[in-house]
Amino acid sequence: RDSDLAKALGISLMVTHASFSIRAPEGKTYYSIMHLLPKLNAMSQKSGVKIAIENISLKNDILQNTNDHLFVLDDINKNGFDHLGIALDFGHALSCGFGTEYVVHVIEKAREKFFHIHAHETAFGEDLHMSISGKLEWSKVFQALENIAYTGTFVLEVRSPNIAPSLEYLKSIHAPFGR
Repeated sequence: RDSDLAKALGISLMVTHASFSIRAPEGKTYYSIMHLLPKLNAMSQKSGVKIAIENISLKNDILQNTNDHLFVLDDINKNGFDHLGIALDFGHALSCGFGTEYVVHVIEKAREKFFHIHAHETAFGEDLHMSISGKLEWSKVFQALENIAYTGTFVLEVRSPNIAPSLEYLKSIHAPFGR
């Protein structure tokens, strides 16, 4: 229904968490989101609306997605899911303990399957949508985006009071916007 609505509205990309929340007892195994990818690709193919799978945060000791981006990306590529890609939420990566090297590696590996960005920062185990202030080495992130000739979307996903400080920080590091 959502992909049909997006098509009717002329929207070319949808972002989905495609996840579930778990609090895993020691030794317990859960199925991953991977079983959803063929259905999402078929839906996307039918509607012509691409779908980006977003990484989820670690919040209140609950892992909200059992797959990291590299695992999801490998499955997308292995199965030829042409209409699926990834959305990288930098704050969610930080909340799970990933840093600059991880997100740069994901960007470099994803290349044409890297569809969308949610830019914010947070603390480990939280999803606070804090200002962009340098918890990640954003200059390296922008260099990686430039290296893959990224033309997807970049959403500054911060709470209202954090907009101006984030923009000032991005300006201070000469973020390559408007080129």
